[in-house]
Amino acid sequence: MKAYFLMIFISFLFCSTSFSMGFTSIDPTVPRSIQVEETNNSHIIEQIPYVSQETDFYCTYACPTMILNFLGCNTSLYEVLFSCGAGYSVLYSHPLVKRFLIGCIGTSNWEMDRRFLGSLYGISYVEHRFSGIDGDESEKWDIYWDTIRACVSNDQPVLTIVDPSCLSSVRSAIQDMLGIPDRLWMLIPEAVFSLFPSTMTHMILIVGFNEENGTICYHDPSAALFGDASYGTYEWMDTTPIRRTMKHLSSFSPFAYMVGYFQGIDTTAFTLEQRFEMSRYRNIQKMSGDPLGYDDQIHATWSESELGVKGLRMLYTDLGPGVEHRYTTILLYRILCTGLLYSFSYKVYRFFDRYLSSVLTLSDFQEQMNYIYQLTLEKQDVSKWLYTLSDRLDNETLSSICRHDAFLLKKEADVCERLAENFSVFLEKGIWLPFPKSLDVVSNMALLVSEMIAFEEAMIRYP
Repeated sequence: MKAYFLMIFISFLFCSTSFSMGFTSIDPTVPRSIQVEETNNSHIIEQIPYVSQETDFYCTYACPTMILNFLGCNTSLYEVLFSCGAGYSVLYSHPLVKRFLIGCIGTSNWEMDRRFLGSLYGISYVEHRFSGIDGDESEKWDIYWDTIRACVSNDQPVLTIVDPSCLSSVRSAIQDMLGIPDRLWMLIPEAVFSLFPSTMTHMILIVGFNEENGTICYHDPSAALFGDASYGTYEWMDTTPIRRTMKHLSSFSPFAYMVGYFQGIDTTAFTLEQRFEMSRYRNIQKMSGDPLGYDDQIHATWSESELGVKGLRMLYTDLGPGVEHRYTTILLYRILCTGLLYSFSYKVYRFFDRYLSSVLTLSDFQEQMNYIYQLTLEKQDVSKWLYTLSDRLDNETLSSICRHDAFLLKKEADVCERLAENFSVFLEKGIWLPFPKSLDVVSNMALLVSEMIAFEEAMIRYP
């Protein structure tokens, strides 16, 4: 996320001479925190704890964690990761990035996962996606905004998806991180941020609104990634950029104009042991490739054979001998990675690597483009949490299952990291990677995937 906005700023440096100073600029004199006097047209939900997402891609877990803790559920980011299926679930072959593994960012952050998460604590989850309703942009925005106001007025924090480039929290953090003085920052036209729209999506938690001045208050779980959670804790901003970004998101994301919230029901929450048992059962469903463990949105894009360990087996086949498999995989990897090496983002990373390596390096580019690193991190994080949980459970049988999964997930994470390192060889060279070397790399990847399959089969069979 930080890298994306650094790219926007560099783009501004290259392109600023072509912009008219008639554009509305960002006003640094507007305070980051605004005290709101409660009226019928404004409301703020107080004492919502802030939770950092800790990585570039855990925002959809950090935001529900904030709500659950606000409701008194006493949980953590890592328990939410485990409960949603991170570390256990995987998809094979992204629609645009063929023969590639995708972890929790594509498998375990859907409506079904949040409904299950809420059920563990005796609360229900409701999600609306207004992008699919009939009507123009104005009608969609009105319904979206009215729903947000109704929820917040009822002290229900709201989950929503935005393009992070619109957020004042991210812009302020980038300004401070780069040390850009206010007098220069205020010269950046607002149009700069909309001229480079991303395909990134980011979840925030809306906690207040003020219709008197057209602002919205939110928690941004990514703020702590910039070194200071205060950037995104009860942060206020104008609603206009959010409205603009919703229209942009509606062209490619099913989550445009999304409103999600948890609400209490008359049910007793489950104990920690019960939550573990229920979540682990569901996680094994995901790992084994049982479609019942995955959201309907996934079923619409992926086949059952691409879910969980079944997807790993498909990758193992596609890394194996034969023109249809290994040679085609090499060709696809070389084409994909060559395109990335000629991309604008790579040029920005290379610029920073050469002149400002303290900010960005080419190794950062590798981690951003190589989804297997993300899968590695998920498995590492869930493994650590399971080891900690095993000491808290009174039931020795459950503690044993915790330790068993934690051990195997850590072993799988180590193998997954080596798999990512092998794929990075393609990212470094693209079509210039010699064919004999390509064969060696893909052969190594096949062996590593076979190890991952063995670890997952052991978890599926146990106990």
